[in-house]
Parts: sequence; structure tokens; C-alpha cells
Amino acid sequence: MEFENQIQTREGLRDWITHKEKVILFGNESLIMILLRYYILMNEKDRIRGLSYLQTESEHMIFDEFVIKPITDYLVRNDSQIVILARNWEECQLMKELIEDWNEKQIWYVDYSIITELSWEDNVKLDFLCTGFIKCGADYLCDALRNNKKIYIPKEKEIYYDRWKNKYLDAPERFRELYFSGVSEKRKWGCINPDYFCRADFVYENFGKTPKIIFILRNPADAVYSYFKMRMSQSDDPIHQMYFKKYRKYSSKMFYEYMEDDIFSGKNQSF
Repeated sequence: MEFENQIQTREGLRDWITHKEKVILFGNESLIMILLRYYILMNEKDRIRGLSYLQTESEHMIFDEFVIKPITDYLVRNDSQIVILARNWEECQLMKELIEDWNEKQIWYVDYSIITELSWEDNVKLDFLCTGFIKCGADYLCDALRNNKKIYIPKEKEIYYDRWKNKYLDAPERFRELYFSGVSEKRKWGCINPDYFCRADFVYENFGKTPKIIFILRNPADAVYSYFKMRMSQSDDPIHQMYFKKYRKYSSKMFYEYMEDDIFSGKNQSF
């Protein structure tokens, strides 16, 4: 990624933060949250003018005390310093196109490796992660691991940290307090979340590259059928009501139609 201004070291980032004002953090939401925490840690949050997510469903929002709006709204004023935060070349190129008319001397790119290091220091140090697909035996594995006194897994099997982390500036502290508070560091820490199989970026940015990854696999046909039976056993589920209204009882036609509508169509992202 080529920029006239690149910040490639922790020392360089710290020095830059203490000297630049009217800063706009622009880019990937998760990376913005990590750098925003660092600004607050350094007691320099007043230097931030606003935030701009590369992808957002709302035009204007407020997070904590920070304004979030499209980058084009900030470009009306030409005195801001824009910090680019991207995971990959594609994100970076897209952001460059959105600010192509901006003065390059006021655009800064922070190296992705620096942001991930900041995040690793904030988050719990896990020894392993169990991931895979829904209805693949996660309950059995979870119970087996809990029976080993050298291993610790939170009482709540599936935490879904990735779904709520960006909602709170103190998310790493909440995560630690909720699930790992008071646990001996002599034990091996881990957690189980089937969704992590498609969230490699989240896993890397928050837990680093040292945790062991355990994939839970099962014959796809068995997993889908098990999931189907689970859904059809939940009488208050609209899916259950719709199919039993049409078929009245279990049948192969019911199963095939469900697979076509929910699985093969891509509606259900768990498979």
C-alpha cells in the first residue's frame, strides 16, 4: 500500500498522536475502535474530530462522544488529518478512491501490524479456540474439555464476542470480567464459537496468531438434518409453524424444501 505518509512503528504512532490535531479515523470499524482505545489510553481523545466507517448503515451516528459520518462530509473542511485504517489492499484502494481529491500531505496510513499489536495487548490471551459448524458436536466437546482441570472454558458455551465487541470501548475489559475473571493463568484458557470459522480476521486481530485452532467437523448431511430437526421441534418458531401448517408432519419433502429454502439459498450462514 503506497502512501506519502506511513506510520510503521509504535514509537512513530505515539509521536504522531501527540502532535496532530483535528484527526479523522477512517476505515474498517474494528480497526477504528482499536486505535480509538489507544487515543483514550494516551489521554489524547480531544485530538479526534470524528470517525468515518468504510461500511455503515447510517449516515450519521454518535458513538460515546464521537461523531460518525461519511468521509465526504468531513472533506468540506480542508484542515483535517485523515488516518487510513485498512485490513487489506482492497479496502485501502476503496478508501483512496473516496478521498482522491484530498491533499495527500494530510492523509496518513497506519500499518495494520501496529493496530493488531495494540489489540493483542488489550485482549485476553487464549490458548485455544474451538470453531466449526453448527450441529457438529460442540456441546460434547465443551463438556469433555470442562472435565479436564487443566483447562478452563467459560460456563457460557458460545460467547459471540465478535457480535458485540465494537459496541463498547471497554469491550476487552468486559470480556475478561464476564468470562475469565479470577481464573488461574496456570490453566489453559479457551472458548468455543462455531461462527469463528468465517471470522479469521476477528480471531487474528483480537487473539493473535498463537492460539491453537480446533475445527469441529461432521458429515454435512447429518449436521443439516440435525439442525432441521432442532428447528422443527421449536413450536414457537415461525419456521416450524410454516412447515407444519403445510405438511402437518415430518416428511422427506419437508426436509428437502427446508434445505432448498434455508441452506442452499444461502439464507443460513451457519453452514
